[in-house]
Amino acid sequence: MGHLSVDVRASLRLFAFYLANGTVDVELLDGFDYRSTDPSHRVEPPYEAWETELHL
Repeated sequence: MGHLSVDVRASLRLFAFYLANGTVDVELLDGFDYRSTDPSHRVEPPYEAWETELHL
């Protein structure tokens, strides 16, 4: 499997940060409530350490 370029990975991390922080442009996600979360949600299988590292 190929790897994503450094620029693509950086853009995805930045978008994920804005999404988690609640600062994504409202017009970008018009009509989608991205702030509501299900606290009982569990990821299956659990994330690996490399999947949750933040590289700046």
